Amino acid sequence: MRKTGLTIDEHKRVGQELHAARSQVLDCIMMFINNYTINSRQGQAARKVERAIDRLRCVLDDAACREHPAEFNPHWYYPGTTGSDKSAPAWRGTKP
Repeated sequence: MRKTGLTIDEHKRVGQELHAARSQVLDCIMMFINNYTINSRQGQAARKVERAIDRLRCVLDDAACREHPAEFNPHWYYPGTTGSDKSAPAWRGTKP
């Protein structure tokens, strides 16, 4: 039996949680930069977490697009970007 992937609501919820987690990691990175050397182990580890979150968001955004093409909105995984209406996604740059 083929698995169907996440529902739209699950994609939206996971997107919000990953966005919040990334924001917390960025706060930690700034704290580490201010209190340790720029290439400290603490900062490097936090940047590694940031890259992992970014990669997961990218993979899930791609999956959401394939699983729900008619309803898909890039803001599920990248909220707060410009071009908030569906006709002009942020990654496109201009309105049609």
